[in-house]
Amino acid sequence: MVDSPLVSIVIPVFNAEKTIYNCINDVLNQTFKNFEIVIINDGSTDNSLQICNDFALRDERIKIFSNMNHGVSYSRNYGIKKSQGRYLVFVDSDDRCPNTMLETLLKFNNGEFVLSNISDYYKNSLHSENDIYAYEGQYLLSEFLEKVFVFNNIKHFTGAIYAKLFDLLIIKNNKIFFDENLNYAEDFLFIVTYLKFAPKIKIIPITTYHYTIYVKNSLTQKNFHNTDVYNFWKQRVYVYKKYEELMSSFCRNYINIEAKTKELFYEFLISSIKMACYTLRYKDALNCIKTIQDEIYNQNIIYRLDNPNWIIKKFKNRNFKTLYISLKIRYLLKKLFVRRP
Repeated sequence: MVDSPLVSIVIPVFNAEKTIYNCINDVLNQTFKNFEIVIINDGSTDNSLQICNDFALRDERIKIFSNMNHGVSYSRNYGIKKSQGRYLVFVDSDDRCPNTMLETLLKFNNGEFVLSNISDYYKNSLHSENDIYAYEGQYLLSEFLEKVFVFNNIKHFTGAIYAKLFDLLIIKNNKIFFDENLNYAEDFLFIVTYLKFAPKIKIIPITTYHYTIYVKNSLTQKNFHNTDVYNFWKQRVYVYKKYEELMSSFCRNYINIEAKTKELFYEFLISSIKMACYTLRYKDALNCIKTIQDEIYNQNIIYRLDNPNWIIKKFKNRNFKTLYISLKIRYLLKKLFVRRP
């Protein structure tokens, strides 16, 4: 019986019968043994729950909770509430992890928020982000934001919840949860919120997580529909404002990185327009972009006006479905970044 697990590992599961066995098996094979696995079955309709139950019969460190389907954020929040460890690690049901994941994260933990490397697992091969090697070390929050986060905010080793050791007391004491109203960038927002309460951060260039790409029924893969595009944009703006609030409040030299901070807004704008182009007919895509354009001006959102040529260059490098859409988008973007009188 595990009375006081040092680490809680939260695994949301939804229709993951093809991948959940390997996922749980990887966790159970950890070299560090004092942990609990908190599995949240999010209304699976396949054989996922049975596979989890079979594991639980063989290992009492596994706890299983079943709910109606509410989504990954609800499941992670439920897992946080049920966790009893001192530290918290997130794992998704279609991902893999080396058997030294916990040992490595704990070895380098001296009261810091520990960030490690993530490799992408695609077609039975691993590909790692090499950027992390340039940032190895310990940072105070302001230093981390100014030297690391602003340059790598949406990369795996900073902006994803995986391969990180969270302090569960910080999470529970400050009521840090995933925003269940978000369908996009909810993990990035969780990181942004958690950082406010993390005085020190440590980056280690050791891979502790294998993130699976293009696996069917993945919790993080979504089928976009026409009605998603505007909500996608609105949610991106909301998350960006939280990010900008973090940077402006905790960076000692924010004035020196303000322009760099705003580039995330440009990236979110690009991803929203790109989504419109890939999911809507060209007339609908243009109308959607026009709606975004009007909202930017009506709400006096001026982040994008600093460097319009940067935006145009980004779009010229995007692979749109047709040259016609590409030309139309380019035309609208030029209009978008012309100041109104």
